[in-house]
Amino acid sequence: MTSARRPASGSDIVSDHVFKELQDVGADDWVMIRRALARVQAETRGLRALDELAIVQGLLAARAEIAPVADFFDAPSCLPPLFKDYPGSTVWRLPPPSEPGGTIAEVLRRRATSYAHDARPLPLPALSALLLHGYGIREYTQAYGIDRFPMRMAPSAGGLQPVNLYVVANLVGELPAGVYYFHAEAAELREVKSGDYRDQLVDVCMGQTMVRSAQAVAVLTCSLDRVMWRYGLRHYRTVHVDAGAVMQNLYLVGCARGLSICAVGGFFDAAANELVGVDGRAEFVVLFVAIGSAGDTTDSATIEVSPSPQRQR
Repeated sequence: MTSARRPASGSDIVSDHVFKELQDVGADDWVMIRRALARVQAETRGLRALDELAIVQGLLAARAEIAPVADFFDAPSCLPPLFKDYPGSTVWRLPPPSEPGGTIAEVLRRRATSYAHDARPLPLPALSALLLHGYGIREYTQAYGIDRFPMRMAPSAGGLQPVNLYVVANLVGELPAGVYYFHAEAAELREVKSGDYRDQLVDVCMGQTMVRSAQAVAVLTCSLDRVMWRYGLRHYRTVHVDAGAVMQNLYLVGCARGLSICAVGGFFDAAANELVGVDGRAEFVVLFVAIGSAGDTTDSATIEVSPSPQRQR
């Protein structure tokens, strides 16, 4: 690899700090780095050196996983995978869902947070309907140089779908307890790890026992690599909007199906990321959604926040 000559101080978009940390970067990559920083700096009106370095390192890491191209911003070459894969994992095919009942006006009026879950298992078809209608594939279109680009049931900036959805199954029909990744295009749940995580869920969610009594808990994460290549640093804001759109879909579909839904925003970040097996940087947890069969139980509304000083944010 041929190293690039040091850029002139002040006249180059690449700061001295970044160059000192990345002296072994090749000339072709410096072209990509200059274009990326120019774009991000134009959007943010300047960055601290630490921010610049983090962005450059993220670009280079993404570049290493993508076939080298002359122009990093040419789609689809720079488009990261929209779905995750878990080779060798146990796969559960989701049954085709039936259409939910009620008009949109009726569902909007009934939409509400519910803490009450009864003791019955949640049927797998009910979970399937929630996932596929809430965040499944709506249609395919031509986009980003791809003939069949999947469009999801929830909107996202640029249609880039940075939100991933995992399911912690506590009591779901024939589905064994465990953590699963929802693969929308394949209409499957792919096992991440098996086991009963109800007590761990309560610990992760700061003592909120509703996540233990819920038959399932959806965990929404954001993958920054799917959007940073196109929108730069500013898209850190919009990924949270995208997650909110998915959350609202789960509420509306769940309401139409007679399910109990409750979004949970209080949790320990590091423990939440560990629960679903993500690194907390390129992909991180943004929201939990408790899901259950509607019931009259009030125990699930109990919220006990631990005073532990060792919380990880």
